[in-house]
Amino acid sequence: MSGCRPGVAVAWALRVLVVSAIILDCVLAFGKSALHLPPWGHTLLLLLSSVVFLLSLLVLGAHQQQRRQDAFQVPMVPLIPAASILLNVFLMLHLSSLTWLRFSIWLLIARRTSGICRG
Repeated sequence: MSGCRPGVAVAWALRVLVVSAIILDCVLAFGKSALHLPPWGHTLLLLLSSVVFLLSLLVLGAHQQQRRQDAFQVPMVPLIPAASILLNVFLMLHLSSLTWLRFSIWLLIARRTSGICRG
């Protein structure tokens, strides 16, 4: 990691962590029925996404943290943030399509009233 520009390895590890968390949560939430995989395929996908998640977590953990005392810091970085990503994605996958529709409408209303969307 020393050959990379500062932050490049962390940015890639974070992207890989989020993508592997989404895949892992999809496998856990929907199981074999929605994915139409044979049992060995389901197990392989679960194992592969878990290993990639853990490896990206190790890369993030190997990164030197800032030691500023004047700002709030999350304890046990990167374990707590990674666990929250995993849990929140899992919970989001269990939302109904009607909830997502309501959420999208509220986002559109907020965007129009905030002045971001001009034209």
